[in-house]
Amino acid sequence: MTVYFVFFVLPAVLSFILAFTDWNSSSAGFGFGYINFVGIQNFIDVFQDRIIKTAIPNTFIFTVTTTFFKIVVGLVMALFLNMELKTRGFLRSVFYFPCILSTIAVGVIFRSLYHPNHGLINQGLELIGLGALVRPWLGNVKTVMYALSAIEIWKWTGFHTVIFLAGLQSVDREFYESAAIDGTGRFSKFWYITLPLIQSSMTTNLVFCITGGLKVFEVILATTKGGPGTASEVLGSMVYKKFTQGFFSVSVAAGLLLFIIVIVITYPVYYLRQKKEVEY
Repeated sequence: MTVYFVFFVLPAVLSFILAFTDWNSSSAGFGFGYINFVGIQNFIDVFQDRIIKTAIPNTFIFTVTTTFFKIVVGLVMALFLNMELKTRGFLRSVFYFPCILSTIAVGVIFRSLYHPNHGLINQGLELIGLGALVRPWLGNVKTVMYALSAIEIWKWTGFHTVIFLAGLQSVDREFYESAAIDGTGRFSKFWYITLPLIQSSMTTNLVFCITGGLKVFEVILATTKGGPGTASEVLGSMVYKKFTQGFFSVSVAAGLLLFIIVIVITYPVYYLRQKKEVEY
């Protein structure tokens, strides 16, 4: 209880308080000399910052894109791995492997793969005759967020596959046997039996996907650092940059704003999904 209070409750309370002060590196004693109450001025500064106009849309683009593909691809992969395959155990390990890799390491690898001249992605497109699709993926303001989303999807889809797979394996086989006797087709079995009975797994995956997407930071730091310009800035990178620039209170205010956004979005999703689970 003491450890939880010291390392979780106390920092959370202090962060909330400091968001309403002028704590920054210009204060005496590296921020501990003069701390004055400034009300909501830090939040006003956050919304007046030019980066916020890019960071908020980018955060939502990243979250929606990655959530959609991680859910869809993860479910398809789980259905595939739930089949009676001799290599099922090996394939499960292969698909889950990216999850255990460091995000920074994955970012560095993909930064090389996305290289406009020497990257394997553009070279591969040239090799198969799709040179028209060659792009400076991380250097183009129109493609950078989707290129970063692809990294997140590749890394974490296996994690969501495992959650879906656990849900699929908990479905009683008698439901499928009864449906087969009635002559139910494969798609109907999936739609009317499988999908309703894995709603708890769907809820868990949605919450993880949305929360992870809104809090994205490491992949940005390892690849673009918010560039080109501010084209790939997200709320997480904005918090980091404000802190490193010495604007500690503004950084805390931006972090608090991010926390509020995560709660406001994820809680209704969780509540509505739970209601859907009860209906079945």
